[in-house]
Amino acid sequence: MDREEVNDFLRFLEQASVQEIEKAKEEMKALLAQVDGNAAADVRFCLRLVDQELVARADLFRLQARQ
Repeated sequence: MDREEVNDFLRFLEQASVQEIEKAKEEMKALLAQVDGNAAADVRFCLRLVDQELVARADLFRLQARQ
């Protein structure tokens, strides 16, 4: 993935709902079974970013719920 593609994906993560992110995650998992090499590495990278975003949102939700 080049820098522009990464930036576009990060923008998607910032703007998407949790449901949209979960759907994209499932699609990426299915795609991972069909690719190898650099493409598989890119998909795994995106999955890590997705997981980080979902954890960050869950943490933020918990913090907001405490207040």
